[in-house]
Amino acid sequence: MKKSLLTVGAACIAAASMMTGCGSFEQQAPNAYLNQLNTFIDKAQGLENHTRQPEAFVIPNALLSSTKAHYTAVAGAALDSIELRYGQADELYVAKVALDPNYLGEWNALRNADKDAAAADKAAGVLKKVIADAYATYKTRNKKSVDGLYDSVVGAVAQADYIYYKQAVKKGDADEKIFTEFKTWCELGAKNVKRVAAEEAKVQAERAKKVEAAKKAAEADNRKVELVIKYYSSKAALPGIRIGVEELKKSLDPNVAKIAIPIIEKALIDTMVKNMEEAAKEWPQVTTVISDAIPPFQMPKFDATGITVFNIKAKMGSYTDEVSKSLSDWNKKAFGPYYYSLEIAGKRFSYTLKAWGWQLESYQAYKDAAAE
Repeated sequence: MKKSLLTVGAACIAAASMMTGCGSFEQQAPNAYLNQLNTFIDKAQGLENHTRQPEAFVIPNALLSSTKAHYTAVAGAALDSIELRYGQADELYVAKVALDPNYLGEWNALRNADKDAAAADKAAGVLKKVIADAYATYKTRNKKSVDGLYDSVVGAVAQADYIYYKQAVKKGDADEKIFTEFKTWCELGAKNVKRVAAEEAKVQAERAKKVEAAKKAAEADNRKVELVIKYYSSKAALPGIRIGVEELKKSLDPNVAKIAIPIIEKALIDTMVKNMEEAAKEWPQVTTVISDAIPPFQMPKFDATGITVFNIKAKMGSYTDEVSKSLSDWNKKAFGPYYYSLEIAGKRFSYTLKAWGWQLESYQAYKDAAAE
């Protein structure tokens, strides 16, 4: 037999489930779950930016900008969805407080606003006070007013109930007239679906701008890598061409060689020189970028003043320590940008995978709403 009305308890459970998007919220202390989500979002959002290295380090910068472009498009978009679908992390805790079983009566009054508007207004006042107190205690990530937060929480719960009701009707556990009995409440839920969709469209537009900017930066850095390869591969080829031409000259008849060798040598060398000139014209720093990026190691000078057979061992020990420190400093200067770029790239890959996990949970919670 179909039920025309879902119990308030069932609806609240549905709302809590939809608000959290997964069982984790119910399985552990809310503040622990939200702290975990907050920490993840903060770190993940932080990885959208990085410290650009000196221009000489073209490969590290290319890696950084390329991984940023990918991260901004993939992980960044996932983070947008997570924050839109879950709501701000701390805000979820405020919602959890408001959904405490002690306030089932107030939520029931809101659902039955069409039958008793006065009771619904009174319930709204109680819940708004609860939300305001929770909001003051658990500082949220956003800057919403109490009224704005109330609308967000109530809208999300109404949406959750709306989705739950639709699922119940589809399964045969409720009649269509449930949407008439709770007309205002269901309209609020449907409206919230559209609000979330509109917010998501706006966020996606902003994300598209970030992706485009990151893409252009990556293309510029990757082009520098191409120019470095073009310039230095051509430069490195010159000695080999000259040697090869001389070997070719030996295998040819002198009269033939006299005519052919200059033509071949000029054509090959001119091509390499042209490549170098083109690269240098497009990016002048390409001519010094290799030497600038990795300066040669220079050992510190050894002070031999006063050295004797009696103190040489101690002096050499001190000098060895000095050289070791100098090597460490040189290593950081010459290869630090490479280590840094690889570290950031690794973290971005790791957090992209984590973001997918969180996004899947949020998607599962709101997939029915998205279908609207």
